[in-house]
Amino acid sequence: MLTAYEILSAYRGKSAWDPLGFKRSSIDPHDQDPSRHRDPVDAVIDGLREYGEKALSTHSYLPDRWWEFTHPLFQRLALNLIAKDPSRTSDDKIAWLLARTNLYESPLKRELYQVLSEATADASDNLKRELLEAVQAGPKYPDDRPNIERDRAYAKYNLMVWLTKSAPEWAEAAQALHFPAGGEPDFQPRPHPDLDIQGIQVSWYEPPPSILENFTDRLNKNPSTALDHLLSYKPSARQIGDPPWEDTLRTVSNSIAAAKDYGIPFWDEIAKRDDLTDDEAESIYSAITVGWGKIDLSKSPSSEILQRLQAFCLSSRFHRLDRRIHT
Repeated sequence: MLTAYEILSAYRGKSAWDPLGFKRSSIDPHDQDPSRHRDPVDAVIDGLREYGEKALSTHSYLPDRWWEFTHPLFQRLALNLIAKDPSRTSDDKIAWLLARTNLYESPLKRELYQVLSEATADASDNLKRELLEAVQAGPKYPDDRPNIERDRAYAKYNLMVWLTKSAPEWAEAAQALHFPAGGEPDFQPRPHPDLDIQGIQVSWYEPPPSILENFTDRLNKNPSTALDHLLSYKPSARQIGDPPWEDTLRTVSNSIAAAKDYGIPFWDEIAKRDDLTDDEAESIYSAITVGWGKIDLSKSPSSEILQRLQAFCLSSRFHRLDRRIHT
């Protein structure tokens, strides 16, 4: 990972954006990092985290070593170890943090807040005072940043929300939260104060089984009328309540595997029609191909399928699609 950062630095120069860690919300497992969206770098991060946690008892210098690499993911890994280090007192953890950060470094936010969550409640009064002073100093933003004062006020408010949650008995923090200097009356706590970017759960439209069954029936009976039916859902003809075109194409993919002839006549019907735009034809061909990818070709007319795919790859439509993908 260190080599990857060095290559990126050589190619891109110094940048505040971290392309390796941008998609990783938390070093620890987190519901904002679903397993289905993992990248290869996630395995490296997991391995380093687990190594660090096991080696920390005999390699106490590891957080400082990783921190000194200066790259965001290494510093986040270092913070993760500081938060979990049983040999350090709460004062040690906060002092380590204050000596190296201003508490507002965005790429480090999740793990920085993790240290505060672990250490604030049991810290001494002296360290709490130092911490509160650092919080109230606020972040350092470029002077030309739009809405700079409001952004500074919200960053301080958000951190105070986290601290009062972490140390509910800390009266001075509670007072600073309720009477912030330059605060805004419309500020509200966020679901994840420790994250700058948060995902939300969305629901995909799933065509009812009846639509899938009807389309499969249409494919089996008459590919031409099946295509006419499909085109009634295309974007230019779509009406309120109709499924999105992408979901309609998903129905095509699912139906191909269930069709008695694997949709080969349907593919041929598209090739015959001159009332389709290139985009419409290409999107339907792609949906059929996805469907073919779900079937066992050893039990299907694979030679006929491969002949059609080969012919498509030699066609002008394929070359237009290929040019769009690579430009």
